[in-house]
Amino acid sequence: MKNIICSLIIFLSFISLDCSSEYVVNGHYSKENLYKDFNKSCDDRSIEITLTNDSSFVAPYGASVSNDTLVLHKDGQKLNNEYLQISKVKDARYKKQWLGLPLGLLAGVAVSAICVGTKVIPIKSHNSYDYLSAIVYEVPLGIIIGTTVGWFIGYSYVYSFNP
Repeated sequence: MKNIICSLIIFLSFISLDCSSEYVVNGHYSKENLYKDFNKSCDDRSIEITLTNDSSFVAPYGASVSNDTLVLHKDGQKLNNEYLQISKVKDARYKKQWLGLPLGLLAGVAVSAICVGTKVIPIKSHNSYDYLSAIVYEVPLGIIIGTTVGWFIGYSYVYSFNP
C-alpha cells in the first residue's frame, strides 16, 4: 500500500512542476508595458501563439507587437505580410528549459525524502531498516530524476492579450 501511495506522490509532484509567469493587461500592468515587455522577450525566440478560437501555431523566429498588431519574424526580420490583429490573439508563450531545474531539484529531494521515510526501497542492515543507506541511494536518484523532469517541463512565460 505504501508503494502505491509513494508512487502517487511522485507522479503528482512531477506533474505539478509546470510553473509559469503570466502577464495580463490589468490595473497593475498597462497595455504599453505588456507590449514593451513582450517585444523585448519574444523578439528572437520560438513562441507558441494561441488565437481566441483556441487554435494555435508556433512562430519559430519570434514576434513583436506594434499598433495592436502582432507581427511575425523570420531570421530576425519583421515580415510585413505576416501579422495578426491583437484582438484575435488570446496569448503567446515561450519556455525556458533551464529554469525548470531548481523546482525539479526541490521536488526530487522532497519525493526521495518521502520515499526514505516510508521505506519504499527495503534496505535492511542487521534486521532493521538502514536509513543512511536509503538516503545515500534514494536522494541522489530523486535529484537526478527531478532535475531531468524539471528540465523537460521548463518554466513558461505567458503573455495574455485577450484572456
